[in-house]
Amino acid sequence: MIRLGRRTSLLVACCMLTSSATAHAECAWVLWGYGSDKGVFSQMPVAAWATRQECTDDQAKRAKGTEKMVFVCLPDTVDPRGAKGAR
Repeated sequence: MIRLGRRTSLLVACCMLTSSATAHAECAWVLWGYGSDKGVFSQMPVAAWATRQECTDDQAKRAKGTEKMVFVCLPDTVDPRGAKGAR
């Protein structure tokens, strides 16, 4: 009976590690835009991409089109606006 419990615990631990590694590998990238208009600073998500390369390609295209905003690619797990309660 104890052996069965150990096997179950080991199986659960392996499944948890595998699922977290898979979730990290599927990370999306968000293109954030920063700028100010009439003295008011704003930061907002502009687009989302499946890979960092797609995000940086879009970042470069948008940067050529405007001098009023700065664009930054960040993983979707990062929100530069801070904690949700702080907004």
